[in-house]
Amino acid sequence: MARKKPWVHVIGTGTIGEPFIYLLVEQAKELGFAAVSFHKRTPLIEEVGKAKEMVRAGAIFAADEDKIPQFKELGLEPVLTHQEAREKADVIIDCTPAGNRNKEEYYLELSKKYPQKGFVAQGSEEDFGVPYVWTVNDAALSGRFIQTVSCNTHQLVCPINTLVIKHEGIENLKSGKFFIARRGSDISEDKLNPGVEAEPFKTKYKEHGAHQGYDAARVFKTLFPDKLHIPIHSQIIKVPTQYMHTMLFDIEVKSPVHYQEALARLESNPLIVFTHLKSSNRVFDRARNASKVRGRILNQTVFYKPSLDVSEDGTHIRGTCFTPQDGNALLSSVAAALWLLDPATYKEKMKVFDKFLFTEV
Repeated sequence: MARKKPWVHVIGTGTIGEPFIYLLVEQAKELGFAAVSFHKRTPLIEEVGKAKEMVRAGAIFAADEDKIPQFKELGLEPVLTHQEAREKADVIIDCTPAGNRNKEEYYLELSKKYPQKGFVAQGSEEDFGVPYVWTVNDAALSGRFIQTVSCNTHQLVCPINTLVIKHEGIENLKSGKFFIARRGSDISEDKLNPGVEAEPFKTKYKEHGAHQGYDAARVFKTLFPDKLHIPIHSQIIKVPTQYMHTMLFDIEVKSPVHYQEALARLESNPLIVFTHLKSSNRVFDRARNASKVRGRILNQTVFYKPSLDVSEDGTHIRGTCFTPQDGNALLSSVAAALWLLDPATYKEKMKVFDKFLFTEV
């Protein structure tokens, strides 16, 4: 008897949800999905075009039952109620900032009713499930709830894993210091921060500085649960740009890793793309013009190659990267969904996305 094709449901159509819906819909046949549905919460006239375009692409529109008349007034025809979509879906991917609240309100009950149903949340939804970065801590995946960590957490995890942990292991990491200049707003927003904005220290993150360093340590803790302290520290400021986040790092190692070896390790990771462009707006422009996935870069980081610097004794590796925000975490969410559907085949299915990775920007 042929196995039933899975149904995937995406909640949210914002800066993460919208490109994610297109990515799934446009690869649905190769991934073997029966359907991809999405939930939009608020009927807004300025977002009618966005919703209609996703429906034209092949996604199924679901809305809260009490909002259906308002959507119809705007010319949108929901096919399902949100409750029906949640019931039908084999995997639910929550692309809203309310993943933990939705887990308490809906997902825990659904998981009791349908034990094989899987759930994925995005960003800083700590305690939702296993914190995950594609190709980094796949060995730690378990259960039916997975948290795809934020774009900047991917940005921290990627060079540490590539330069140190994949080779000498966690014991060779003496410290990882990261300074992130975050964009003040997204191009989809009607606002622009006029100046540089500092981020206050939060006691919760203690020695990790900010949530990005804290979450990066949580990712590695899934692989090294007996490691009491993982020395990763991040600092954040917001700058008045709508393009990309920019990260500077200084990774200190115990056993030396010299320049050519560091470069070779970075070059060996297909999820790292190099650039000789030194400004985030030019990198953003290249993605807009050359990306095969609606202007997004799916690589985990864009490494400014001329910035690579290794100390003479090989114990400090430094560099500058641009964060492909709203792009670099998408593959982790796809991989999480595919793992929840079938752990035996998800890595093979993820090869579908290799053709979308940049080799140079």
